[in-house]
Amino acid sequence: KRYTARVRVRTVFMLDAGASHLRCDVTVNNKTRDHRLQLVFNSDVARGARVLADAAFGAVERPPITAPSSAAEIPPATMPMHRWATSTDGDRAATIFSDGLAEAEVNGGRLAVTLLRAVGELSRRDLPERPGHAGWPMPLPDAQCQGVHRARVGLLLHDTFDDATREAIEDCADALLLPLIGETWRDLGNAPETLAGPELVGHGLQGSAVTLSQDGNALIVRALNSSSETVSGVWRMPTDGPWRAVEVRLDETPTGGQIITERDIPISVPPYALSTLHIERVGG
Repeated sequence: KRYTARVRVRTVFMLDAGASHLRCDVTVNNKTRDHRLQLVFNSDVARGARVLADAAFGAVERPPITAPSSAAEIPPATMPMHRWATSTDGDRAATIFSDGLAEAEVNGGRLAVTLLRAVGELSRRDLPERPGHAGWPMPLPDAQCQGVHRARVGLLLHDTFDDATREAIEDCADALLLPLIGETWRDLGNAPETLAGPELVGHGLQGSAVTLSQDGNALIVRALNSSSETVSGVWRMPTDGPWRAVEVRLDETPTGGQIITERDIPISVPPYALSTLHIERVGG
């Protein structure tokens, strides 16, 4: 526990038997204003290490921002991330996870995630990082993040960063942020398919999205290849078709020919690329 005059932080560390990651559940009672609160881990990863962070369509490298010498604005040390960020110097690596806290700061062995950022105004002209207004000055009292906030953060220490490690990081993220739970469901009789959906099969492939099309009459499924090699796999539909699948862009514009199949829809995804399909039942 840590206490200040107006900020109270309680951090519970948990290490489950057989788990490769450390779990941290944080509760913050914030009563102060205009400040940022971080949770910081320190490891033995060397300074100047390579940094990668999870993003909307797979991991991206996050090199430090270098501003021109004439710039008046100081580059931020923070970066966006989705579920995790990794620092690796080739021999050692460390990864932090968060449950929706989207701002990280990584510098060698120092890995930090922003728990809250209390903001009082939309714009100020006297910020040392950026002189001059960036927008219309306006009070934002509700953005001061007053009250109790909870977060779940994790840490994974590993040797390097490669395709196998990337897959292990994704597994840790699921175990930490989407743990298996037991629930009681009403008996649906002889219609178990009402609970089923498309299944993605293929080593190195990750399901990025399963949603309805814009017109609501078809499925949009998206797969990410998180490996350094082209991967073949299938989307396995929950019932027999025939099914029609068309490759599309993110805005559902067709980019390839159609495939009609009974149940398994084959895909081939280049390294670190996405595959998006528009799927509908033929004749229905």
